[in-house]
Amino acid sequence: MPAGLQIITRQGHPDFLDLPWEQPLERWSGTTDRLISVRRGLSRHVVRMVSYDGRVYALKETEQRLAEREYRVLRQLEDSRLSAVKAVGVVTGRRSRYGQDLKSVLVTRFLDFALPYQHLFRTTATSLLRDRLLDAAVVRRLSAADPACGARRGPRTLAITAIDGS
Repeated sequence: MPAGLQIITRQGHPDFLDLPWEQPLERWSGTTDRLISVRRGLSRHVVRMVSYDGRVYALKETEQRLAEREYRVLRQLEDSRLSAVKAVGVVTGRRSRYGQDLKSVLVTRFLDFALPYQHLFRTTATSLLRDRLLDAAVVRRLSAADPACGARRGPRTLAITAIDGS
């Protein structure tokens, strides 16, 4: 592990030591087999998705104080039992091979069954939007009623909340 690099993660999650932390996230393509493509929303930050044992994690590159603040806020939301992504860790003290300081990274657990808002609302066809929302509700109901169906119960998205009224 490079000098100065700190990777702090919560128990029960990977240590992420096998990732190329000495490179900016935007240059990770082709550097690790853990990098995956997932349908996600727009972001003003560089975000990469990685997979460990079938679990998907989002890595967001940002300033250290913002990464640490967002981590604390997400933990507070979780402690209050509010729906949000799960804060997993923060990576700080990153440096390139040439000694250049790199931004910190917030690590979160990607939500199972998450869809970006623009995917749901991109269509102008009302019936297609209705079908997408109903599909989301069915998946939510099945996973809540029968954990053995292969879907894990996770935090609700806006679409699911709007349909089941909770």
